[in-house]
Amino acid sequence: MSNKMWDVDLIGIVEEDNIYINRQNSVQVTIKVISRFPYSLNGAHAFSAYASDFEKYGFDDSVLNTEEKRISNAIEFFKDSLLIFKPLKKIKYDQSEHYNAKNVRLIHKNDSFNNETSYIAVPVFQETSATSFDDFVYKLVNNKYLGKIDNISTESEDTPPFILWKDQNCNYTIFGPFNRHSYHYGGFNFMVDNNLKQIVFKDEWLNDAYEDVENLLFITQEKFETIVQLLHQENDNSYLIKNGVLHGEMTESGINDSQVIPTATNLQIASSPAISVDEVDNERQQSKSEQVFMEEFIAVAKEMGLAFDLKDLYNFHTSVKSAKLTILAGMSGTGKSKLVQAYSRALRLDPLIIPVRPSWSDDADLIGYVDSMNMVYRPGDSRLINTLIQAENDHKNLYIICFDEMNLARVEHYFSQFLSVLEMDANDRKLRLYNPELSDRLYNHIQYPSEVKIGENVLFIGTVNLDESTYHFSDKVLDRANVIELGIIPFKQMRDIIEEQKDKIDRKFTNWSFQDFNGFRNRSKDNKEKEKVELTDIEVSFLWDIHIDLNRTNKNLGIGPRIVRQIDTYLKNLPANQYLTRKQAFDIQIKQRILTKLRGPEDQLKDLLSLHEGQLIGKLQEQILKYKDVSEFEVTRNTLIQKAKELSSNGYTV
Repeated sequence: MSNKMWDVDLIGIVEEDNIYINRQNSVQVTIKVISRFPYSLNGAHAFSAYASDFEKYGFDDSVLNTEEKRISNAIEFFKDSLLIFKPLKKIKYDQSEHYNAKNVRLIHKNDSFNNETSYIAVPVFQETSATSFDDFVYKLVNNKYLGKIDNISTESEDTPPFILWKDQNCNYTIFGPFNRHSYHYGGFNFMVDNNLKQIVFKDEWLNDAYEDVENLLFITQEKFETIVQLLHQENDNSYLIKNGVLHGEMTESGINDSQVIPTATNLQIASSPAISVDEVDNERQQSKSEQVFMEEFIAVAKEMGLAFDLKDLYNFHTSVKSAKLTILAGMSGTGKSKLVQAYSRALRLDPLIIPVRPSWSDDADLIGYVDSMNMVYRPGDSRLINTLIQAENDHKNLYIICFDEMNLARVEHYFSQFLSVLEMDANDRKLRLYNPELSDRLYNHIQYPSEVKIGENVLFIGTVNLDESTYHFSDKVLDRANVIELGIIPFKQMRDIIEEQKDKIDRKFTNWSFQDFNGFRNRSKDNKEKEKVELTDIEVSFLWDIHIDLNRTNKNLGIGPRIVRQIDTYLKNLPANQYLTRKQAFDIQIKQRILTKLRGPEDQLKDLLSLHEGQLIGKLQEQILKYKDVSEFEVTRNTLIQKAKELSSNGYTV
């Protein structure tokens, strides 16, 4: 049996029908969590706690009483309390998972509490003799580490959109918005984009908040959303940094409001540079080259007998050049692997196809391991590591790596290190093969260094079948990938394409280098830190309203800032064409980046989507009707209808 414990505090409640006498003749309660889970906990779980956890608070479970009396006493004991605890997952020998509450503490319910209330933990940095307000602000705007905060998730997916400063008079100040962070020995480092605000925290917001955990403030979901909205409103008086410009001179003594100076270079904030005539001509030439490539790609696909809608081919190409990982899904026999081969052939290169094995259980099966007996590093037999090392030393050429049927094994296990590495900036994207301290002791350390840098000349693609022999993807995978579900064109069109093959003639194809392919990408991609979201106001409003609907249904559902940036990057990389418009591409991205994670039981999702007399109804249908100027949402609507049918037939959707 193995255990995993998260050093994160959650808030929960004990409901009356979740109290019972277990097989050990002890009172056992099931805790319903009402605060946000850490990302790696993967969804909502209920947690068990036992009478022994509450003895220090005066709970007396006398076995001399009847079961009814013991349960009645427990109901009375918990009725006015909330529970703060740390989650523990136990995996037993039969691979079943059980969740327990550890370090349980009781706090009194606020008068305003009701069973529909949910909470979000916000980190609080406090004034001390060693840290003043000016010191804190100086570190914040100069991108320095602010210190550690215990009992809250430090995972990269759990960036708080704002943080709090608490002075010695217990007054709070809000700073934000943030969309990413890092966590190191120096604690939290929150990344500042073009705008950073400082807002006073209203006293009345504390009425239904909980300050019982040191350096954390649990505030309601409603107040949390109110603060996020305030941070995104235009208010010149609240800006510390606006559009990459620091309002006031920043020194270690604080801000001098009498000046406005450019932001310090280590903030890595810049306005868009002026575009010269030569750069415009270069962009036109790149567009023309990309058009030539797409014509060749379509020709190769036809010659290989692939029968795909041209929208799918443009969608696939746009995803490959803009996303870290592209996953092709669809029923068996649609030609997913063959499409990867066609794309590679159009680029005039040979892809590395890696058939995933069901037995893979961790990244050693894919990456390799250190043979400590013979003191050598032994790479996996997939040729992946050799290819990555070759690509690192060959910057001129492009490399495609395809994981075929990648969900035959659990992607989160054998692909775990890649999931983290692919999210890093290009300069930091390094795959750890083994501990660097072993380098001098391994005989083949020159051939296989301890780290391999994964450059932008390496493209990762996966193919998946969704059937009873495969695993479904977790949100951690879906957050990092464009999942393209390939459709099938009418068989008559497929027959005509096959007939065209008989009359094909030899063509002369272009040799495409990595530099050529990189020219297809949107220019701002070259410097991710300076990349600016260019979605329209109405597109952003649509995404925000969808996020609110999803999050109110389940606090673990929603659209994170990462997804917004990924959709924006995709749209900026969409080549000019007559087959896939921006409105259609936005519609496709809603399915590929958001609806892939919409899953759960009917009682949870019925307000979002359901069918009435064969017609789609629910909050999501209302949103796509409200924002019909953004897109016709044909793909989104069809996907929602399919999920609504699953809910009606199965009681859940996956």
